[in-house]
Amino acid sequence: MFAIAATIVTLLFLGVGIALGYFFGIARTSDGLGAALGTAVAVVWVAAIAALLAVVGGIALAREKTRPAGKISLMAAAAVVVGAISAAIAVPVLGLRQAPPVFAPIYTTTNGTVSLTLANEPEFVPRSDGATCSWVIDGGAIDGIGAPDVGTLRGRMVSAGIRPGVEAEGSLIVLGIQAANVNDVGLPTWTGTVLMTSTDGGHAGLVDFADLPIEPQKPGYPPDASWPRTLTGTLTWTCD
Repeated sequence: MFAIAATIVTLLFLGVGIALGYFFGIARTSDGLGAALGTAVAVVWVAAIAALLAVVGGIALAREKTRPAGKISLMAAAAVVVGAISAAIAVPVLGLRQAPPVFAPIYTTTNGTVSLTLANEPEFVPRSDGATCSWVIDGGAIDGIGAPDVGTLRGRMVSAGIRPGVEAEGSLIVLGIQAANVNDVGLPTWTGTVLMTSTDGGHAGLVDFADLPIEPQKPGYPPDASWPRTLTGTLTWTCD
């Protein structure tokens, strides 16, 4: 019974020591105040647990009846220290490091304008009902521009969406016919990635697009054949 109890308790506190040693080793890979605090916390816990076990073990050894428990307590104290030191050494040897924090970008919105002209589409009537620009607060880069009404094509409202990209990749633009209701299906969208000229620190842009291909807005509901198969024109936008 003594051997079993000693093994279980020793392994238990060995695990505690390994956990604290790992925490100690990882804390030392971070920078600044966090590294100092993490290191101090791990050292204090290891020292406190080992000291408490050693004191309990020393007291227990003084009496014949509790001597086995005292031995187990001293073994546990040694296991905590050995586990902590082993794990603390293993962390840098294995190249383990604290993962850098990942912060999701914070977006905000502002007002803007979008203007659209279409070539070879005499039935298109341009207008602008304003637009919404979203951008990343920290970086200041415009992430997207949406305009629900940039004109009418064959009497139907046209919306525009722009996703500015880096110059080499181009910017995504989407033109679509607004649905009148949920049952208004079979409507077209024209989508493409084209190069854009940006000004005003990225808060304004102009793009000339040619032959944007038609696509169904809703899978399984192809657009009516009367809609143009491609669109060509110019899209400009500004954000406050």
